[in-house]
Amino acid sequence: MSTTSSRGAPAEIRQVGPDDFPAVLRFFEGLSPESRRTFAPQPFDEEHARRIVETSDGAENVRLVAVRGGEVLGYCYFESRGPDLYPTVGLGIIDRAQNQGLGSRLMSALVAEARRLGKPGLVLTVHMDSARALRVYTKNGYRITGECSNGIQWEMTLDLDGEDSAR
Repeated sequence: MSTTSSRGAPAEIRQVGPDDFPAVLRFFEGLSPESRRTFAPQPFDEEHARRIVETSDGAENVRLVAVRGGEVLGYCYFESRGPDLYPTVGLGIIDRAQNQGLGSRLMSALVAEARRLGKPGLVLTVHMDSARALRVYTKNGYRITGECSNGIQWEMTLDLDGEDSAR
C-alpha cells in the first residue's frame, strides 16, 4: 500500500519484516526525547527492534511501517492480549515526518487490518498533554474511555463491532 503525505512525498505502508531490523533501529534513533516520552513504554533499543521485526505475524501481532527510500518514517502496531480483550495499539512518527498526515494514514491502515482480521476493537493510551496524538486518534474514531498511569494518560478505545464489551 502506498500513501502520500500532505507535503506530497510518497511513503509505502506495509507489514514490517525481518529485513527491516536496521531501519527500525534507525527509526528509534530518529525520535526526540519528547517523541520517546509519548511513544512509551518502548525501550528503543536493539533488542526491542529485533522483537518488532520477529514478532509481526500479521494476525495477533500486526506491525506496520511507513517507509520512504528504505527509511522507516513511522511505525504502528497492535498486539493481542487475549481472546476477550481488545488488542493494544501504539503509533510513532520520527520527528521530521510529523505533522504531515502520516500518523493518520498509518492508523487507518492498522484499523483496516484489525477489521480484516475480525478484531472487535482496539485500545491505546495517550499522554493527556499530547494534543497531536489525541487529534490523530480522535480523527480515526477513538474515544476516551478512562484515565490511567496515575492520571497522566487517557485510555482510548475504538469499537469495531459496534459494542463496548471487551477492553
